[in-house]
Amino acid sequence: YILRGGWMFGSPEMFRANAFRLTQAGYRVFMPSHRRLPRHFIPHMRQDMVRIMATIRSLMAVEDIGHWPVILGGSSSGGHLSALFAFDASLRKEAGPEAAAIHGLFLLGAPVHLEMMWHSPPLYLLAGRRNSDRFRNANPYRHLSGPVKLPVLIMHGENDGLVETDSVIAFAEKLKELNQAETRLEILPGGNHLDSAGWFRPDAASHRIFFGWLAEVERKVRLS
Repeated sequence: YILRGGWMFGSPEMFRANAFRLTQAGYRVFMPSHRRLPRHFIPHMRQDMVRIMATIRSLMAVEDIGHWPVILGGSSSGGHLSALFAFDASLRKEAGPEAAAIHGLFLLGAPVHLEMMWHSPPLYLLAGRRNSDRFRNANPYRHLSGPVKLPVLIMHGENDGLVETDSVIAFAEKLKELNQAETRLEILPGGNHLDSAGWFRPDAASHRIFFGWLAEVERKVRLS
């Protein structure tokens, strides 16, 4: 579960409630961190994702759960980096086949189509100019190519003031054209940027959506 804020704020410790709900439900949770703006940029964070996934696989082997399926995801910039890893073939190749193997992906309030976002100072620091290779490499939308077979959940607040909802809808529409598994887009009515990460609250609409999706991914993994 990759969690961050604006590529510069936050820490895994802030999301103990999320981890607690997952461990209560029987999941093993890894909550890594990545290097942050303004001292580090997308090339560093891409390297971090490769190392994170390799480290998680090593820890799973030590704990004798290496055979468990891996579901990757995160909130906000954590979702952005998770999407990059899932769809950028060069990152998966660098990580190796074992570390690259994932069985589900969830993106919560995630910036996944950078070209449709306001060019804010954090986005400029992260990815540079829009016509640069660095920007293209940072944009998950640009890595959507060829057939995909991966269950994906995208949850986004209708009134997200940081990540434009239209940009997420455009990403989901393109992914649906390529994905041989289900791409599930859930727009939370009246939701803001934080609401999609509020699934740990049993009274939240996102709670039912998130755990229902996890259960469906588990069922399909068992049948495969």
